[in-house]
Amino acid sequence: MRVPLSLLSQMVDLPESIDELAEKMNGRVSEIEHIHRFPSRQAFADVVRVELVQVVQESADYQRWEATCSTGTVHMVVGKKHGVRAGEAFCAVLSGGSTPLGEAVTGRDLDGLASDGMLLSEESAGVGSDSTHPLRLAPDVLADADLWQALGLDDVVLEFDLEPNRSDLFSLIGMARDVSAIYGVPLRAPTLADDSAWGSSALKIDVKAPACTRYAALELRGLGSGPAPQWLQNAVRKLGMRPINAVVDAANLAMMELGHPMHTFDRATIGSGVIGLRMAAPDETITTLDGTERTLTDECLLVTDGDRPVALAGIMGDASSEIGPETDSVVIEAAHFDMFTVRRASRRLALRTEASLRFEKGLAPQGVMPAVRRLVQLLSGLYPDTQVLGLVDHWPEPPADHVIAFDPDLARKRLGMDVPDDLIRSRFAALGHQVGPDWSVTIPPWRPDLRIQEDLNEEVGRIHGYEHVVAELPKAELAPPKDNPVFTRGFAARRTLTGLGFDEIYLGVWVSQQQVERFGLRPDTLVQLKNPLHAHLEFFRPSALPDLIEAVRENRKRHDSFKLFELAKVYGRIDGKAQDRNHLCGAVAGPGEDKAGERFYAARDAALAALAALGLSASVGIGEVPKWALAHCFHPGRQAVITVAGHPLGFVGELHPGLVRDLGLDEAFSAFFIDFQGLLDLPAERTRFVPPARFPGIEVHANVLAPERLLAAELLATVRAAGLERLEHADIRDVYAGKGVPDGHKRVTLELAFQHPDRSLRSEEVDAWVQTLKSHLATKELNLEV
Repeated sequence: MRVPLSLLSQMVDLPESIDELAEKMNGRVSEIEHIHRFPSRQAFADVVRVELVQVVQESADYQRWEATCSTGTVHMVVGKKHGVRAGEAFCAVLSGGSTPLGEAVTGRDLDGLASDGMLLSEESAGVGSDSTHPLRLAPDVLADADLWQALGLDDVVLEFDLEPNRSDLFSLIGMARDVSAIYGVPLRAPTLADDSAWGSSALKIDVKAPACTRYAALELRGLGSGPAPQWLQNAVRKLGMRPINAVVDAANLAMMELGHPMHTFDRATIGSGVIGLRMAAPDETITTLDGTERTLTDECLLVTDGDRPVALAGIMGDASSEIGPETDSVVIEAAHFDMFTVRRASRRLALRTEASLRFEKGLAPQGVMPAVRRLVQLLSGLYPDTQVLGLVDHWPEPPADHVIAFDPDLARKRLGMDVPDDLIRSRFAALGHQVGPDWSVTIPPWRPDLRIQEDLNEEVGRIHGYEHVVAELPKAELAPPKDNPVFTRGFAARRTLTGLGFDEIYLGVWVSQQQVERFGLRPDTLVQLKNPLHAHLEFFRPSALPDLIEAVRENRKRHDSFKLFELAKVYGRIDGKAQDRNHLCGAVAGPGEDKAGERFYAARDAALAALAALGLSASVGIGEVPKWALAHCFHPGRQAVITVAGHPLGFVGELHPGLVRDLGLDEAFSAFFIDFQGLLDLPAERTRFVPPARFPGIEVHANVLAPERLLAAELLATVRAAGLERLEHADIRDVYAGKGVPDGHKRVTLELAFQHPDRSLRSEEVDAWVQTLKSHLATKELNLEV
C-alpha cells in the first residue's frame, strides 16, 4: 500500500519530521517497506512542456512531430503505438539536457527521423513505474507552468508491507485513523455527497449467487470522458496506478481513500436494464478491460447485463462496457463480494488487481454507500452538471454489530503498561470503536480482525507504543519442577540399554484382525478404531510383539546380529474401559539356532540391567505369567517371569518354534517385555556405597552334570544351601548339551567367587570348600566336575 503524505495530510495533521512519522508508523501500524522520494526541483531543471502541433514526417513505426515549447519550435519523434494526438502536452528533455534521473539526452535518429530530444515516461521522469507510455500532462497545465510543482513532486510516499488481516489499512482513511490515534489529533474524513435527495433507479438487481451479499448501482448523467485534471492524475500516479480518464481516475482515488473498490460502466451498454450476479458456466469466456479473452470456471462470479457478462465481480470489467469518448451517463457499481470467491477466481485466472487485492482481504458491506457518495462528490467537482438519476441498493440482511466485553485492568496486566482509562477511551474513539460506560466495545465494521479481548489488548499496546512496556523482570514464586517418572526412569532405562548395544526403534501402534487371530489376542481387551487409516489396521495394539517381529524380520535382511528396544505405550480395555500403559520391550536376534541360550540370557540380562538402573531389584524364574505377556507365543521351555517386589511385572522368552515356522522367519529370537507403568509406583532402592575389597578374591569355574530339565534357579539354590564359607557370588556361566554329554543331561558351568574381608584366601581353603560343594551336590544326584 502506497501512502502519499500529501494525501494523508488532507485527512490528519502530520508531524514535521517525516523520519519520526515513518518510525512510529513502522512500529505501530505496519512495516514500511520503502520510502519513495521524488526528484528535486534542481533535477527537474531540464524538463520542459512540449505541445504537439502536427506530424511532419513518418516511418513505419514512428512519427516526427512539430511541437512548441518555451524555447520555440522543436521536433520530437514518437512511436505510433502511443497514439498521441495534436494539442496534447508532454514532459520532455531537449538535446543537451539531462533527465531527472541524471541520464544525458542527445539528438536521436529513429528510423531515419531526427528528434530534438525525448519525451519522458513516468519511470525516466522519476515520478512512477510506467516506462511504456510518455508522461502526458493534463489540459489544465499551462504552457509556462512549473512542471515540478505541477506534478506535485514536493511529496514523500510511504510504501507499507501490510498483513492480510488488516483490510482497513488498504485505504488512506485507515492509515489516517491510526495516525490520529497515535498522535491524538482529529481525523478529517473525505467529504461525501449528500444522498438524501437521491431517488430510485429504474435498474433491477437480480442476485443468483450467495457470494454477493450487497450490490448497489447508481446512475449518473452529465459526465465527460476526457483526461483528469493534473492534481487527480498526480494522486492516482502516486498511489501506484496509471491515469486513464477522469471518471476512472476518480473511482480509483475514491477506492484508495476509503478502501472499497467500485466499477464504472457506460450506462448505454446496460441494455437490458437488469444487472445480474451469477456464477460463470464452465468454459464461459469474457474479454476483460486489458484486452485478454479469459476462459472461466464455475468458481468465477460474474456481473451481467441480463445474462451477458459485463464484469468479473471484484476483479475487472468487460471491455464492452468500458467508458469511452462518447460516454455521457455511467453506472457506478459498489458491492460486497465473498472474499474467498474473489480470491479463488483471481488465482485461477492469474489476474490480480487493486480491487481483487482488497476484496480478498475481507471488506465490510457497510462500506458500500460511503464509497459511492465519495465518488459522486469527486465527479461533481470535476463535472458541475453531474446529475444523479437514481440508486438501487440490494442488501437483504445487514449484519449485527460485534461487541466485546473489555477489561482495561486485564489489558494493563497483559501488556505491562500503565495506560490510564481515559487514554484508552480516547485511543479507541480515534480508531472508531464505541466504548460504553461498562467497557463494552462496539467494533466498527471496517475492523473484522478484532474479535476478542486479546485483540483489543493488542490495539492498546500497538497504538500506545510497545516502547512503554515496563522493563522489569516478572516476580513469581518459582516451584521446583515435579518429577515425572515416565521421563526420568525412561531416560535411565534408555541409557542402560543403549550402553548394552541396543538400538531404540519406534513401532506402529495398530494391529489387524489377522494379527489378532494369529497371536491369540483377546477381542474383549482390544480398543477398536472407528476410522482406521487402513482397513487392515483397525485395533490399537495390546502388545508390541507383532510389530517387534516385523522389525526383526526387516533388520535380519541386512544384519546378522542386533539388539532392539522400544519404550512406548500399549492399549487395552480393563473392566470395559480403554486405557494405555507405558511398556518396555526388547529383542536379541542372531543367525542360527540358539542352542546354548546365549540370546535368551542376553535378553534376560538386559531386562535386569534396565531395572537395576531404576533402582529396582528383580528376580527371574518360573511363576505366574502376566496375561499381557502372550506366553503361548514363546517356547515353553525357554521363558521366565521377571518379578519385582513380589509382582510379576516382566517376561522373557524365546519365540515359539511353531510361530517361527508360520511367520517364515529364519530363526527364533529372544525378547523381554516389562510393564513399565507398573514400575512407576514402586520406590527405588537407595544406592549404597560398598567399598571395594581390600584383598583379592578367588574365582572358580566348575562344571555340573545335571538333568536337562533342572532349572537354573534350583541349581543355584542347591549351591547356596551347601553353606560354603566366604562364598560371595554364584552364577551360571554357560550351558552345554552337545557332544560328550549323556542324553537327557546338560553340562552347566558355575561361576563361584570367594572373598575374605581381612586377608587373602589360600587355594587350599577354596579347594576344601569346592570339595564340600561336590559332596553336597552328590547327595542331590548332581556330579560336580572341577
